[in-house]
Amino acid sequence: MRRALVTMYGGDAADTVALARRAQSSELPPRIRGLAAQREARGHALVGNEVDCLRSLDRARELLAGDDARTGAEPVIGTAHVSDPAAMSTGWCLHDLGRPKAAAELLDRECRRLPPHALRTRARYGFRRSLAHAASGRSSTRARSPRISWA
Repeated sequence: MRRALVTMYGGDAADTVALARRAQSSELPPRIRGLAAQREARGHALVGNEVDCLRSLDRARELLAGDDARTGAEPVIGTAHVSDPAAMSTGWCLHDLGRPKAAAELLDRECRRLPPHALRTRARYGFRRSLAHAASGRSSTRARSPRISWA
């Protein structure tokens, strides 16, 4: 997963997909496989492969739906404050696929669901949301979303 992240940010979609697929081994917990499927989706989105991207996101959604990490029994791998990681990831994939308006609308909705105390998460996804709005020609300040309070 970590290597797939590095290759993704390096713009190497093929290695991102290959590494993320390796991380989806059936021996791993559903959460890790779901997060890996999300990473695979981002790799597909980088090259504009919408069909495989959406398939990977569907797989991520299924795997994360069966996730038992929310019980609090073990440390959470990945974000702990995003209620629907697959939806948030879908927003960013839509941006990568050249659909910024759809991405902005989805990220608006998902950012409203973030808890007020999750400042780092709100900043991270708020930045992505702003980029999607900028790419779609809309100002994210016009979108109805809670503002981040740094106080």
